[in-house]
Amino acid sequence: MHMNFEKSWIEIECPKCSYKNEIQLLDIKFESKIHCSNCKITIQLKDDNASAYTTINNVNNLFNDLDNLFK
Repeated sequence: MHMNFEKSWIEIECPKCSYKNEIQLLDIKFESKIHCSNCKITIQLKDDNASAYTTINNVNNLFNDLDNLFK
């Protein structure tokens, strides 16, 4: 069983209208631009200090290690 943590969905709040938008962690990792579903502004996602990138890779590695443990 292979689990891909970066495809997990989270909510972020629009900085303009506070609407909660759902994005995948992958969007943060790649610093994507998203559009608020409510007010339609463009939001540039930032991964300060590569924290999302590092966390996603660490969690994916833990899942792979756990998967290998049961093989």
